[in-house]
Formats: sequence, structure tokens, C-alpha cells
Amino acid sequence: FFEALRDPKTWLLALFVGSTNIFNSVTNQRQLIVQQFGYTLGQTTLLGTVDGAVQILIIFGAVNLIRYIGNAYTAILCYIPAIIGGILLITLPSDNKVGLLFSYWISIFAIAPFVVALGWMNNITAGHTKKTTTSAIVLIGYAIGNAVSNFMWKKQYQPRNRVPWAIIVGLCGFSALILLVLRMHLAMENKRRDNEQHDDKYDDVYLTHVEADGTTVEKKVDRMSIGHMAGGIRKRQRVQLFRIVRLKGRTCGKF
Repeated sequence: FFEALRDPKTWLLALFVGSTNIFNSVTNQRQLIVQQFGYTLGQTTLLGTVDGAVQILIIFGAVNLIRYIGNAYTAILCYIPAIIGGILLITLPSDNKVGLLFSYWISIFAIAPFVVALGWMNNITAGHTKKTTTSAIVLIGYAIGNAVSNFMWKKQYQPRNRVPWAIIVGLCGFSALILLVLRMHLAMENKRRDNEQHDDKYDDVYLTHVEADGTTVEKKVDRMSIGHMAGGIRKRQRVQLFRIVRLKGRTCGKF
């Protein structure tokens, strides 16, 4: 628990999730935003079906892109079209309702980094308690971001809502910067661990097995294999298994 609180990754992830989910207010305001582009109520409702298709395609593409360039760069790359779409929504003339609509659809790229970050968080956080604590803090950031985001859509900014879109563009850039800092932090941690002197104390692990004829056989095994073996047996058998594990000729207890 306290390790999660002291870990910079926890607070970077929470800050990222809070800032990137400001964009979620667009979902709540979507009907009003598109209608103020100059579309009728019926057209706005019909165009809403496109939003879902765009979101599915964006998330599907982002998830598949991870295998090629990694989590951080995938999320940062998704912010580029989102920022372009937001800038166009601010600068395009009001009579260009088709351009405004497509700019709005382009801005939906901003939803993908949050999905990418959720999977990334699980990969870079070890230990059940630490994962649970980190998830709780990140969800608090998520709740705060969603709670405060709707307050920027004021009537005085309508119909173009340039101020909310400017805030979203700024937060997209800020969120991308957080991800870049997080990646740099993880790279430094990996480099630090790689430079540490290797401790070979537990490299040689032996499992003692007694044959049917009473012969004792020691077999070198991988410690992860022992963990998997222990996971599928009863508690009493597991204790017995750990008691017969030998490390460099010495019997070790539970580990």
C-alpha cells in the first residue's frame, strides 16, 4: 500500500487519467455540439451512429498499434489528430458545418489514450496490493476528471464553444507530456536495474524427488515452474513441496 503511494508512476497515471478524461464531457454535450453546427435534431441523432463506429475503429487501431511502437508512443500519436481536430473546431468558419462535423470526429482520437493506459498500468504495476491501490487512486482521478469536465460547457461560449475546445486541446497536449514523462521514468528505472550487480544466490534451484524404489533424485528446475506447480496443488502439499526445494546444496524453507 505505502509503496504504491510512494511510487511516482501512481500519481503520474492518476494525473494523466484525470486530465485526459476531461474529453469525456464531449460525449455528454455531443447532441448539443453537433446540433449547433447547423444540423437538425433528426440529423444530429442519425449522425450519432457514426460516433460509435469512429470510436470502435480508433480503439481497434490503437490497440493493434501497441505491438509495433509501444503503449506510450501509441497514446501520444493518438493525441496528434485529436489536437488537430480541436484546432479546426476553433478556427473553421461557422458556415462550414461539414468541416466542423469531420473535425469533431477527428477529435474523438482523444479517447484512445485512456484505453491504452489502462492496459499499460496493469503491466507496469506489480503485486496485488499495489495494483489494487494504484487502481483505486487512478479511478479517483477518473472520477474527478469526469466530474469537473462538464462545468466548462457554459451557455456564454455557445454556439461554437471555442473556450471548451481550447481547454481540451491544451489538456491533450498536457496528457501527452505526462505519458512522455512516465515513459522516461520507466526507462530510467529499467536502466538503473540493469546496472545493478546480478545476485546469483537463487539461480540454482533443485527439486528433490523420491522414486518408488527409495532412490532420491535432485533435478534442477526453474523457480517459475515451481510456482506454477505449487499453484495447482492443495495447501498441505504445497508446504511439503517448498520444504524439499534445495538452493545450492542448502535446503530452504518457504519462499
